[in-house]
Amino acid sequence: MLLFSFLHSVEFYVLAVVLAAAVVAAVVKPREKGPARTWLYGGTLLDDGPGADGEAPSISICMSEDGRELVLERRGLAGVNLDDGAYSVAVEVAGFDVTVNERLDFGSPGRPQATGAEVRIDCLGLERYHFLYRSKALGRNCAFTVSLRPSTRVERPLV
Repeated sequence: MLLFSFLHSVEFYVLAVVLAAAVVAAVVKPREKGPARTWLYGGTLLDDGPGADGEAPSISICMSEDGRELVLERRGLAGVNLDDGAYSVAVEVAGFDVTVNERLDFGSPGRPQATGAEVRIDCLGLERYHFLYRSKALGRNCAFTVSLRPSTRVERPLV
């Protein structure tokens, strides 16, 4: 009888609500990111001919067949000298958040210009990642989520 009266008391319902809130809070708590790690990669400038001039700035990522390398292609470069310019990226990984910071060295003006660049990234595994690509020199970026699997290909414009 005493147990039956406790189950219908206000104190029981308050305890049940507090316990349910604690369980929900534990379930929705975000994962620990861990320490951020940074890798620097040098890229290769590309000249795809006159057809690529004026192409909109964009990136495309493609995972290799064996799943060991992520090939990042940058399209729509303008003003980067093909002879003495440079393209590189700093890849910062914190948990499953990946930030790619583009670094450009424009080189001497008036010479043949690159229309794109390519870099091979080997610090990511086959997992679901949140990407943020930043081009500080152009003031453009893009963000997306992708599950990296062999032969995965994603293209995004820089806005």
